[in-house]
Amino acid sequence: MFRIGIFAAMNKVTVKALRYYDEEGLLKPAKIDDWTNYRYYSAEQMIPLRRILTLKEMGFSIKEIQNFLNEERSNAKFIEYLRCKKKEASEKLINEKERVKSIGHYIQVLEKENKMSDYNVITKELPTVMAACVKTKVPDYDAFFKVVPPMGEIMKRQGGIVLEPEYCFTIFHDGEYKETDLNVEICEAVVEAKKNGEGIVYREVRGGLAACVLHKGPYKTIGAAYEALTSWIEQNNYEASEPPRESYIDGIWNKDSEKDWLTEVQIPIKK
Repeated sequence: MFRIGIFAAMNKVTVKALRYYDEEGLLKPAKIDDWTNYRYYSAEQMIPLRRILTLKEMGFSIKEIQNFLNEERSNAKFIEYLRCKKKEASEKLINEKERVKSIGHYIQVLEKENKMSDYNVITKELPTVMAACVKTKVPDYDAFFKVVPPMGEIMKRQGGIVLEPEYCFTIFHDGEYKETDLNVEICEAVVEAKKNGEGIVYREVRGGLAACVLHKGPYKTIGAAYEALTSWIEQNNYEASEPPRESYIDGIWNKDSEKDWLTEVQIPIKK
C-alpha cells in the first residue's frame, strides 16, 4: 500500500488530481486510515489510474470517463468510444488549420497595408429566403437609385410584406466585381410569395456558406472589399460557388452622408 503522496509521484500525477478522482468516483483509495484519514492506494490501482490518464489525454471529459467506467466495458465499446473521439479531434484539427490560415492572411494584409485593415473577413451561413426579385442590366451603381424605389412601390401594390429583419441584397450575375454594365438581380426578402408581375418575380433564393466582409462608404470604393474577399478565398483554399451578393444595411434611405453607408459583400463559397 502506498500513501497518496508516494502513489501520486510514482504515477506522475498530483495529489490534488487523486483527491478529485476520489470525489468524482473515478478512483477511490484502497484504504483510508481510521485514525489519520490518510489515503492509501494499492499497486493494482495503477492500472485503472493509467486508463483514466490515457482517456483524459485523448480528450475525454471527466463525465465521459465516468460513463465509460460505469458501463459494462468491452473491447468493441471502447473502440466505438475512441472512434467518436477521433472524429471530434479530426474536426477540431480542421478548424484549427482554418484558423491558422485566417491568421496568416490577416498578417499578410497588415504587412501589405502597414495599418489595421477595415476588411475583416468572416464566414457565415446565408439564409434561404423567399424574395421579390428584379433582373435587369444597369450602367453603374448610381442606376440602383432609379430601380429600387419603383420596385418598392410595385411590391406594396402586390401585397408583398418585407421580412424582418430586413434582408435586401443584389446578386451580381457577372460573377465578378465590375463598375459598369452590371447584370444584376435586385432582391428583397419577403414573408411569402405573391403573384409575379410588373417585372417582379417571387422566387426562393438559396442560402449557404459565404465569405463576408463589411464595406463602409460609397459604392464607388467597394472594389477594395471585393479584392480583400477574393484574396481571402484564395488564401484559404475556397472557391466561389455562386455569384457575389451585396447586402445593404445602411444607405441613402437612412444616412445623410455616403461615408456612413454600410454594405456587406457576400461571396458564397465551397472547398
